[in-house]
Amino acid sequence: MWFEYINDAELNCYVDVGKIYKGIGDCYPDELDDKNAARKHYDLAIEYFQEAIEHTATDYEKIEIFDLLSDVYKSKMEISNDKEERIHNCSLVIHYVQLSIEKLLVHRLSDYCGIANRSEELANFQQAIYKYDDALVNYEKAIKVYMEQFEPNLHWIKTTCEKIIRIYCNYKDAYNSALEYQLMKHDCTLKINASKPNDYMSEIVASHVELADLYAALHQYVSAEEQLMAIMELYQESKLFSKKEITAVKEKFNDLHKQLDRCDLDNEHLAIVKNLYQEVKNDLQSMIAGNRCRNKSLPLPGLQTGKFTVVHSFGLFTELKKV
Repeated sequence: MWFEYINDAELNCYVDVGKIYKGIGDCYPDELDDKNAARKHYDLAIEYFQEAIEHTATDYEKIEIFDLLSDVYKSKMEISNDKEERIHNCSLVIHYVQLSIEKLLVHRLSDYCGIANRSEELANFQQAIYKYDDALVNYEKAIKVYMEQFEPNLHWIKTTCEKIIRIYCNYKDAYNSALEYQLMKHDCTLKINASKPNDYMSEIVASHVELADLYAALHQYVSAEEQLMAIMELYQESKLFSKKEITAVKEKFNDLHKQLDRCDLDNEHLAIVKNLYQEVKNDLQSMIAGNRCRNKSLPLPGLQTGKFTVVHSFGLFTELKKV
């Protein structure tokens, strides 16, 4: 029926025809196990959606079409077994989501959460093709909008924080940056479960463990210990935990204390080295001054400035070098 009115500019049936082809394409991968037929119908849908853009009268209609195009390219990406093809289709998804966001921002629509949702969706696809910096920018934009709402959706904030933390820890080795969002996620976890903490105790404990692990990675062992102590307090207040869970936390305590002991030894050793260095330096400076007074024309080779560095080897000062 739609093909009878395909050239009617007012009806602009291209969108409807494109939706039909998209729907048919969706039937092939799962129901009929025919990905080639699916691609064929997806490509036809794309042709009609792109034609529809040329016949749209308003930006609101274009936003809808951009969303439809991003969706069909997403479907093409999902059925592809070729890495380069998947990246290509993902790049086109990103392109049309960006166009949609740009149109929404031009009109300053009050649906800020809708824009934030699109920003998060955009970031999801950017990180899928390893554009981690771009993804972080859009995840952080989304979180900012979520937090500015009169009643922030804590679940959205928590989920987006998890995505940011994953990138910072797994791909950027930026644990300090991750800590900001780990703390934000922990705060959301506590607020979400505040009404019935016993029902969601495992989530609260898991959040404390994640914080402890991140603090330990940053060598902030005192803060890590505080998180583990908080877990032990929860264990004492609740009877819901198994011996296995308690043992796991105690093992973390043991590992943490080993790190603390090692740091204490390192600090003690460093203090001894500094004191020995200062004593040697003072003795050498005194010797240099005495020699210069006795024979100014024959300065001690290599000791003109009185500035030395000590090379430490196996607990002994074995060499002095001029800086």
